[in-house]
Amino acid sequence: MKEQKGFTLIELLLVVGIIGILSGILVSVINPSVMRQKARDTQRISDLKKIQTSLELFFSDNISYPLTANLQTALEAGYIDDLPVAPSPGTYFYASNGSRYLLVAALEQPANSNSICKCSDIPGMTLVCDSTYTTNCYGLTNP
Repeated sequence: MKEQKGFTLIELLLVVGIIGILSGILVSVINPSVMRQKARDTQRISDLKKIQTSLELFFSDNISYPLTANLQTALEAGYIDDLPVAPSPGTYFYASNGSRYLLVAALEQPANSNSICKCSDIPGMTLVCDSTYTTNCYGLTNP
């Protein structure tokens, strides 16, 4: 009889099954949806810092911050190329009275949030805040 080399069908099915089980465990440990949320939160924080930098450049030239309604027009006139747009889901909130400002983004992961989120945290400013920004948010204000 001639001896045949190779794997039997049972051996191949067993190896494929083990690989499937291990990859299922790996996906559950990595949790791709949480990784995507963290990536979007990192993008939001980076966008806010970019806007904050352009606000400070604007302030150094004009001795005041742009008012709430004028943010995009004021900053895109030489201080920032394009105002960043928040990753979906979410928006950015900006409010200013000229001497102080509040810049906030709602986050998906509470671990990334900071304490400068509520409008009441900025004394002397009357701001209209959405309840979205009271928990799990990241905020920036005058340095």
